[in-house]
Amino acid sequence: MKIEYYTSLFLAILISFPDKIPSIGILGWIGILMGVDFMSAFIKATIINENKTSTKLKGTVVKFCQYGFAIAISSVLKNLVPNDKYQQYSFVYDLIQNGLLLIIVYTEIVSILENITAMDPNSKFVKYFISPIHKIILIQVDIISKLLVRKEPGSDENKTQDEKSS
Repeated sequence: MKIEYYTSLFLAILISFPDKIPSIGILGWIGILMGVDFMSAFIKATIINENKTSTKLKGTVVKFCQYGFAIAISSVLKNLVPNDKYQQYSFVYDLIQNGLLLIIVYTEIVSILENITAMDPNSKFVKYFISPIHKIILIQVDIISKLLVRKEPGSDENKTQDEKSS
């Protein structure tokens, strides 16, 4: 009952004020990514025999509420300033709002990649595809090069600084 009420309220707001809400495309992707993140976390918990508790489900609900409130606050800030008087500053509010949405998308993608990695960290798919993408997204390019470059046992690259000097 409550879900139908909130869904119809959300749709009524969308229809009534289409220019007052953030980018529908980005909001759609956030919804899709949150669903994929939830499913990947559930599958990961099943694979690694982790308990699926109501506390973890509450964490998803809390995350959804936090994202929703942040988006609502950014929408209020964007629409608080009259357009005719401060038109030259409207791009700043757009930047803040869309930046927030992109940070949420980024967070969800990182979470999905972490869940996929936790399912089977030793698989070739994770080693050569998921892990490098995860490192690139986390801006850890130097770690990627260490993952992809194969080192020979006993080479100088594997020795510590003390072993090299002796």
